[in-house]
Amino acid sequence: MFIVTGKQDARFYIAYNDIIERVASFRIRKPNYSDREGFRQFTPAGIRGMISGSVLNPVDRAIRLEFRHTIAATAAALFRLNQIKRVILFAPRQFISDTKLSLPKNVQAIITHIIAANLYESHPFELIKRYQLTRIKHL
Repeated sequence: MFIVTGKQDARFYIAYNDIIERVASFRIRKPNYSDREGFRQFTPAGIRGMISGSVLNPVDRAIRLEFRHTIAATAAALFRLNQIKRVILFAPRQFISDTKLSLPKNVQAIITHIIAANLYESHPFELIKRYQLTRIKHL
């Protein structure tokens, strides 16, 4: 199985009998606040007790949390429904550790390769090509 992730999206492919099939995918939508309103966290700043609001960090954390839950549930369901023998994980370098730890333990145990690249929009043939190049480098 190939798991291909971006920052807030993932695709799952299963390869069998010379066929690569996308079996699941998801994208976590960023909340659409007008004029940076809505999801605000206030922090004290300055001697006079002024406050400033930070919108971006809490939103990013909320997206990553939802991403972790969704990728874990999707991977667990696919693992139960299919006879998966190994997993190749494609993820941007800064999200590899977080993504791997989000997966169920039984899926983590069969990860054979981790490829640091943002290939979410790539064709499955590009994934295979990248995987083969990585295997050659390790030999």
